[in-house]
Amino acid sequence: MDEQFILRVSPSVAEQIERLMNESAAGSSSNPDDASLDLSFSEDGRSGTFMIGNQRFPASLLDLPTVVESYKTYDDSFLVKTADIGQV
Repeated sequence: MDEQFILRVSPSVAEQIERLMNESAAGSSSNPDDASLDLSFSEDGRSGTFMIGNQRFPASLLDLPTVVESYKTYDDSFLVKTADIGQV
């Protein structure tokens, strides 16, 4: 299974991420400064920095009260479990 987590960001940052992912899937990028995503944590493993291109945002890792299962589908009929998510 893949390692997954929930990334909670503001609507404007979510639009930037969505645009970047769509451009990456299409094989084109209109702005080289938006060409990368990076999430790095400090030594404590609970705080860090999320970067989109040259923009930096503070990040923190929190535990969910329960584990959430994540699924994906290839044909809109059958679901395949991909991960257990316990952090946001």
